[in-house]
Formats: sequence, C-alpha cells, structure tokens
Amino acid sequence: MSFNKDDYTQPPFTNGVMDLAVGEISLVKGRLEVVASEFVPDEYTPVIDTFYLTATYNRTFPNEAINGDTCEMCRSYKQEPDEEPVEEEQPTEPIEEEEPVEEPVEEV
Repeated sequence: MSFNKDDYTQPPFTNGVMDLAVGEISLVKGRLEVVASEFVPDEYTPVIDTFYLTATYNRTFPNEAINGDTCEMCRSYKQEPDEEPVEEEQPTEPIEEEEPVEEPVEEV
C-alpha cells in the first residue's frame, strides 16, 4: 500500500495497521527509534508512549504519516537476517561551510 496521503477510509486516518513493504517498516522503525532516543520527559509527558511517538513522527514526516497501530507494529518488527536495512536518502544540497574569520593582530 505504501504511505497513504489521500484515502481517508484507510490507515493512518483510521484504525488498523498500514500495509507497508518490509523496507518501509524498517525505515519507520529506525525513525521511531530516533524519536524515542531524543525523548526528554517533562510535566506533561513524563514517560514515552505510543501517542507521543506517533505525534512526533507525524510532525517530522508529514508526507509519510502513520497511526498508533502501525507505530506499535513497526516497533515490534524483527528484521530477518537476510534482509538489507533501508537507509534514508540524504539531502543532495551542498553543505556550505563557514569561512574562518581572522582576528586582527595588534602590533606592540
């Protein structure tokens, strides 16, 4: 099925697990692990839960939204030994490096 952005009668707009390919499951699982590793407890969210993970994931990746059922399925997914992990594509924009600024030296 891939990620759904248009059919409001299917997940992530409704309950149920999305029908994702193995590579997409691995990709979502990796992204969820990053979201979980960046979690900082506060007075409103003292522990990490599915709602926090799903909301933060969807805010970060709005074109590849998931629901809570899909979040739980991806988190519990165990990769088969012969499967290749899917890596995210890196942006192709060149990274501009700052030029070092030389400070004036006073002569004594």
